[in-house]
Amino acid sequence: MKFYYRILLSYLCVCLIPLTLSLFTITKLEKNVQQTILEDHESIVETIQQNVDQRIDNVSKTISVLAQESLVDTLGQKSTFSVEDMLEARKLVSSLGVVSNQEDAVSTYFCYFFNSGKLICNNRIYSKEVLDLFACRMNFDLDVLMDAFDQQQYISGVQIVYDRSGTPYALVLHNQYSDNYNEKQSCIGFFINLSSTLDIWDGDTSEAFLMDRDGGFIYGSENARLASQTITELEPSGEVTLNGTRYLYFICPSTYSEMMYGVLTERSVYYAGVYALREQMVIELVVYFLIGVLFSVVWSRKTWSPFKSIVDFMHRHGTKDAEISSLDSLTRAISNFAGEKESLENRLYLEREQKRSQYIGRYLTGFSRDSSILSQYIEDGQTYHILMFCLCHPEKSEFFQNVPQEKYMETIDMLYFAICNILEEVLLETRNGVSVRMDNSIVMIVQDEDGAALQTGEIDRAIELTEKALNLKILCYLSPAYDQLVNAPQGWDLIQRAYHGDEFWQRNPDDNAKVVELHPQQQEDGSFLNHLEQFSGYLDHKNLDRAKDALTQILQSDLMETGLPYELVHSRFNLLMEMMAIQLPEKERNVVVRQMLRQTSMDKMSQDLKKCFELICSQETEDMPVDRGDKLAYSVQKYVRENYQNAALNASMIADYLQMNLSTLSRRYKNVVGHGVLDEIHLVRLSFAKELLCSGMTVRETAEKVGYLETRSMVRAFKRYEGITPSEYQEKSKTTEE
Repeated sequence: MKFYYRILLSYLCVCLIPLTLSLFTITKLEKNVQQTILEDHESIVETIQQNVDQRIDNVSKTISVLAQESLVDTLGQKSTFSVEDMLEARKLVSSLGVVSNQEDAVSTYFCYFFNSGKLICNNRIYSKEVLDLFACRMNFDLDVLMDAFDQQQYISGVQIVYDRSGTPYALVLHNQYSDNYNEKQSCIGFFINLSSTLDIWDGDTSEAFLMDRDGGFIYGSENARLASQTITELEPSGEVTLNGTRYLYFICPSTYSEMMYGVLTERSVYYAGVYALREQMVIELVVYFLIGVLFSVVWSRKTWSPFKSIVDFMHRHGTKDAEISSLDSLTRAISNFAGEKESLENRLYLEREQKRSQYIGRYLTGFSRDSSILSQYIEDGQTYHILMFCLCHPEKSEFFQNVPQEKYMETIDMLYFAICNILEEVLLETRNGVSVRMDNSIVMIVQDEDGAALQTGEIDRAIELTEKALNLKILCYLSPAYDQLVNAPQGWDLIQRAYHGDEFWQRNPDDNAKVVELHPQQQEDGSFLNHLEQFSGYLDHKNLDRAKDALTQILQSDLMETGLPYELVHSRFNLLMEMMAIQLPEKERNVVVRQMLRQTSMDKMSQDLKKCFELICSQETEDMPVDRGDKLAYSVQKYVRENYQNAALNASMIADYLQMNLSTLSRRYKNVVGHGVLDEIHLVRLSFAKELLCSGMTVRETAEKVGYLETRSMVRAFKRYEGITPSEYQEKSKTTEE
């Protein structure tokens, strides 16, 4: 109050000086408010840039870790995959699946091999004939993806690509090169949906957009497109006129790509309150000046109150939507700010929960080795269990009968929030533990307390209480008991295998079953490989009766046994499918392979395998040459004579040309001709080399002409097949001519 009395005294003594200073303060206040608005939007742009760049950085680090696997380098050097390679590639499918679980369900990690044309993602392997299936799954044109793979020349980088609907994606790629860096062997990548990432920042009066470093438009509304064409100098902030309306823009460059993030805001929406406030204050000052000392006491109170509120509130924080034109509107603005503060606190709480779920999820999936996140909730060395609670067909329940499709995900989130609260209250009331949301499930890590072991009956009671409250069926997968934090990823992997296995085998839990207790299982591929080799031999020799018996044995003992892990069956199915597809004509092969790859259950897979075998059996034998061996030998010898000067010519290249398995080609050719495909390449080259040596060409020039990279390679071949060196052969031929 002393300060107020001083102001009152100054009004009484010198009226004009305070009025003049107040006019100056109003002008300064307007500038401060405008500056606060600019800083607020600059902060929004920086937050967008940090969020998107952080995700790109996380994805780049993940891809770099995956690229260090020796399996990627090994498979990248191969132009075709053998059965053993396909089995090894299954490990890469598992690795990509692990890291893909950390991202949203729309995107996926993948690895593309340039030499073989194969693409591996988190759930299967695509051959080059069916790459369009992967592109279709991601809603991209295949040409767009292949161009992106080819255009990426550096080891790592980010490209902007558009799907069929025109939605932009940031494609993060990491290239693997050969030892001499003259060709790309493979690339590992991930798609980031820029539209969904930026839409959350759009408001009623502002919108986010993307540009490239040259000012080219990438994503945003029509106003954003016009703004990108109008902005000639890429300043961090400024104003543009669009369709007669002034807009504020703010842009910030990305640190990991050529993108620039921006926010576009209508200028009048935010400055209208400032203009109204200025007009009101000027009118009040004119009234103060005219009335003067007579009303100094009354007007000093009215002058002091808005100044204090405006300076303390507007100068420090600013407002977004409120139009401040009176003392009442100023009070409402403060109330709105209080509500915004509460909303901000809730959002920060959700972000902390999401980060906690992300850290725990990364550790459970084995991507992170830091167990400190779990040590905050459970004690290492004491028994604990991992539980996964999931809803059983929620869309079929009465709860979802009147829920519109666009509200489905929001309703699911609300249900899982309610389920988590009930389960925590029951299971974590007296025990150490933590619960997190991962995908469409709730994961709880619960520790035994004071020797009281967690019982399935206790879990049953918690589920019954939740089901009764929400009228939904809930199923729980329960891991074995562990006492070390390092075993948590092992338990989570067991739960995931069981959950996806139930979907694959179409096993519906019993109506009374609420808890599925799990135990580790191990499977070997030894017997399957023996059966597969037998089946391949019968197909090659056209012994279809025995091949049919072998296929039946594989289906019954190696595929349709429901105790097998579903991912192992998937891998075996892919191997068997590719082996059988080779026997089909090329015009039918792609159709059959695409149809078979679409199947997701074992029943449909086994039916397609049988249909494919019947199609092989139905091929008219009279359409084949009488002596298939002679035709094969002729095709090999013709190709060798046409390409013997190519230094890269090898048996694998010939097998790719004939669309045959390398081992099958080598075995069948040797049975017909008496020597191997590699021997044929050397014999053809030496036959032409003899002619060149007799014409007077040097040994080094002859080696280059007939396809040998080094002279000593041709010398070794001469010694092996002719018994003499090229120089001795040349001298011998000269002596014969004389």
